Amino acid sequence: MAHNRFDGKTALVTGGTSGMGLATARRLRDEGARVIVTGRDPARLAAAADDLGPEALAIANDTTDLAALDALFDTVQVRYGRLDVLFVNAGVGFFPPTDAVTEADFDRVVGVNLKGVFFTIQKAIPLLSSSAAVVINASWALHRGMPDPVHRLDLCQRPGGVEAPPGAFDEDSGVDLQMKMTVRVPGS
Repeated sequence: MAHNRFDGKTALVTGGTSGMGLATARRLRDEGARVIVTGRDPARLAAAADDLGPEALAIANDTTDLAALDALFDTVQVRYGRLDVLFVNAGVGFFPPTDAVTEADFDRVVGVNLKGVFFTIQKAIPLLSSSAAVVINASWALHRGMPDPVHRLDLCQRPGGVEAPPGAFDEDSGVDLQMKMTVRVPGS
């Protein structure tokens, strides 16, 4: 019998109901992990749950809602007791011309892509095992040759903004973290 490197491990993939998040969840499941995925769209959550099978847990969650994050991690604590892998993938892209961006648009993008990343990690820390891996998925659009930089609101803040959390959580969390934390920019 082949050894799966994630046997007995628990993995949470935020934004895990489509695209790279769902592909990552499948891979983790295939390599033995107990997988939890989050998302906001009920239809995508149901489809992801069906795709990942009965051992997976799909939870409706909005990373901009701190009470919802608390409920998410309470559920993880009760059901699994710890996290070994945290793939912070939830994010939004928004590509209007600069003069069309409203304050509400800006707040939505920054709320998901920065606030959501920061507080997801902060609230996960008490559950992270000593050997946990935390991966932050930064924007793929940076390397896609988008036509005009002013049309890329998410690029104004996501890559630089999400590089900060690893340093922010290193020493001042009050928890002895031996985990690995990295930021990945797909396509780089």
